[in-house]
Amino acid sequence: MEKFSSNETEFYNKFQSNEIQADNLTLQCFSCLIWLQLIFNPKICDKCGNIYCFDCIQKWIRDNPQGYKCTFKCKNSALHDISIIEKKSIDRIKLIVKHMGCGQFINYNNYVSHLSNCKFRLYHCNNKPCIKEGFFNELKDHS
Repeated sequence: MEKFSSNETEFYNKFQSNEIQADNLTLQCFSCLIWLQLIFNPKICDKCGNIYCFDCIQKWIRDNPQGYKCTFKCKNSALHDISIIEKKSIDRIKLIVKHMGCGQFINYNNYVSHLSNCKFRLYHCNNKPCIKEGFFNELKDHS
């Protein structure tokens, strides 16, 4: 099984914690059919055309050992990368960074790196027993 990068894991954590936001039309067009949020590392079923996040569909396949590669139980289906046209459409998506004080619109391809470098992201001191927290730009010298 493929190991997921820290950027992919971070994406899911950031999206689930509502630090980024996409508009409803974008979510309708580019939502993973499993977690119903914006797709990340999309894969498409070659039989029915449904799109899933790679991580989501791999977990679904592991949890459903009947041998199906698609939640619609398409027979003899395979998962592939989405087309270049679909990739270009997704690359045009702009997301709103919801870190307090930031609010930037970031392209789909750039938001993971922006979130990890945003000076408005919350920072929690890793030095025990310190419990200080605040914005990264305020606390970067604290550690």
